Amino acid sequence: MNSNYLKALSVLYTALLSGQIIFALLAFALVSTGNFASKMPQAENIFFILVPALIISARLGGTAMFKKKIQQARDTSNVAEKLTIYRAALITRCALLEGSILFAIITYLLTNQIALLGFAAGGLLLFYMLKPTKEKIARELQVSENDVT
Repeated sequence: MNSNYLKALSVLYTALLSGQIIFALLAFALVSTGNFASKMPQAENIFFILVPALIISARLGGTAMFKKKIQQARDTSNVAEKLTIYRAALITRCALLEGSILFAIITYLLTNQIALLGFAAGGLLLFYMLKPTKEKIARELQVSENDVT
C-alpha cells in the first residue's frame, strides 16, 4: 500500500474538521458583531429539537454504516483493499456528521441562538473523536500496525 496512506487520511480528516471550525468561528463573529441579524427567530424552538436529533442520528447512522463496512473490510484478505474500504467508510462517517454540524451552524446564523452553536460544538467534539490513528485503524481492521503507514 502507498506509504502515505495514513498521512493522506490525516490531512483529509484535518481539512474536514478545520473547515467546520472556521465556519463556526466565522458565524460567531458575524452574529456577535451584529453583522448578521436573526432571519428566523420564530423557528428557533423547532431547531432546539431538530439540531440535536440530527447530530445524534448522524453519529449513530454513520457508526452503523462504518461498522458494516469495517466488517466487509475484515472479510477481505488483501491489506490494500482493507485500507481502501476503511478510507471510504471513514469519509462516509465523517460526511454524515459534518452535514449535521453545518446545519447546526446555519441554524445559529438564522436564529442567533448561541445554544445552537453549542450543539455544533458538541458535534465537533464527536467529530474530533473520529480522528484516524495508526493504532485505531489497525485495531478496527485487525491488521498489523506496520501495515498502516
